[in-house]
Amino acid sequence: MRGFEGFLGAMFLAAAAHAHPHAETDRQAALTLSSEGAVITLIVVPGTRDGPGVAQDLDADRDGAVSDAEAVGLAQLWFAEAVLTVDGRRTHLELLSARADDLDRLASGTGAVFATASAEVAMGAVGTVSLTMGRAEPAWFVQVYYAENFTEAVAPPVFERTPDGVVLTFGGD
Repeated sequence: MRGFEGFLGAMFLAAAAHAHPHAETDRQAALTLSSEGAVITLIVVPGTRDGPGVAQDLDADRDGAVSDAEAVGLAQLWFAEAVLTVDGRRTHLELLSARADDLDRLASGTGAVFATASAEVAMGAVGTVSLTMGRAEPAWFVQVYYAENFTEAVAPPVFERTPDGVVLTFGGD
């Protein structure tokens, strides 16, 4: 799954470089499926209304900076609510990385928090994959990506958005 980590790293850089102030908080979840499993990347850009509160909550030790441990703590909360199932079986999500832009950028609505987790699961003859992100406000926008080794092995899925995630059904009509 190393190729995905590079791809996701490029996504992080692009998101950070192009952040501009939003009034509303933007929550994005990228689900990337491969024949070896799945990678979920979360990007949260606090809006100008929520940014000061997010920055304050993230700086748990009140030292004016976001430590790795503070970013990991927030990521663990997000992934604790995320449920990835493959053919009805819940997968274990392993946190790979978490980081946040500096507090001033977060407070002003121009920063972001990034987190990535993976699930190693055989995806060869998969029937259904679902990702639910919990009932956060604002809701998560989930985008699905497919690795080349995955698209060569399965037919395109039927894609359905749900109020808190997505459901992909493979081999359906």
